[in-house]
Amino acid sequence: MQTVLTLGTLGIERTSPDYFSVLMADRVLGGGPSGRLFLNLREDKGYTYGAYSGFGGSKYRGTWSSSSEVRTDVTEGAMKEFMYELKRMRDEKVSADELDNAKRAIVGGFALSLEQPQALLQNIITQKIYNLPADYWDTYPQKVAAITVDDVQRVAQKYIDLDHLTVVAVGDASKARDVLAKYGKVEVYDADGKPVGGGGDNK
Repeated sequence: MQTVLTLGTLGIERTSPDYFSVLMADRVLGGGPSGRLFLNLREDKGYTYGAYSGFGGSKYRGTWSSSSEVRTDVTEGAMKEFMYELKRMRDEKVSADELDNAKRAIVGGFALSLEQPQALLQNIITQKIYNLPADYWDTYPQKVAAITVDDVQRVAQKYIDLDHLTVVAVGDASKARDVLAKYGKVEVYDADGKPVGGGGDNK
């Protein structure tokens, strides 16, 4: 009944100087109901109940991915809109309103998290593990506020690498395969993760 889509590329390490720029870009792209993916795939097209993006990284580069669960019959439309939004992040500067809204959401969420002992403990652990500056969390809101529309476009162009985009689609292969083939080589696996019909040579 559904195709579960995830599109992703390599992202950043937790200590990357691009962290706050990626944080902002990710919020605009798919950080919740106000994100572009949600507004496009759910509010405008009605393809899904939700579409989001997220990123993570540790001492090694993590991933930056976008995902949604869509009806099987709109797999092609959903892929088209995902690609549209990823390209738009690269090709166009985000609006001042989008940037300001993202900043307010991130700083507001950070302030609320400081009321939770578990979040405070996690902040201390993060600071120690990655050897972040002693004032890292004290200056967190200022670092968020300093991000510009140019910063957001720069990291989108750097990390949303459409030439090396990996797409994972879980669903009815007979209906999704031709859709995905328009975007590159398709490999098919069964429910146990085993290659079907020769694995990498599959189309």
